[in-house]
Amino acid sequence: MTRLGSLMATGILLCAAACTRFYGLEPLEPGVGRPSHYKKVDSLQPTLAWRAAPEPGARYDLVICPSESATIRVGHTGTPGDAVYYREGIEHTSHRVETPLAPRTKYLWSVRVRTGQGVSDWSTYNYMHGGRIGDQYLEEHLPYRFCTPDQ
Repeated sequence: MTRLGSLMATGILLCAAACTRFYGLEPLEPGVGRPSHYKKVDSLQPTLAWRAAPEPGARYDLVICPSESATIRVGHTGTPGDAVYYREGIEHTSHRVETPLAPRTKYLWSVRVRTGQGVSDWSTYNYMHGGRIGDQYLEEHLPYRFCTPDQ
């Protein structure tokens, strides 16, 4: 039984609305929520931001994929899907997309850490929602998501 399963079985775990757990770097903008919700960004060239890695001198890789083509798995370090945008070795914890994305389109994105030791897994999150023990819904290792405006 998984740790989550044993916590649920013993009645220790209770989420009033929703719980989120990040694996890798936590996104700051756009933030995350329900997996079915794609936060609308304000530009076809949005700025994406994330928390800094603790490793000194870390750089970051960023990938954006159309929502229907991407799959991000634990332990996966290759490009997760048909990338429409990919940048490697970003020095800062935010990045403005340099080429316009398609309007009214849902995208998945992720970031990973790059050091002299190699690259980390792509960052993901788990999302649990529900209100009662035994009535929880867990969606695991989801990429971050957003949708573009009309223009």
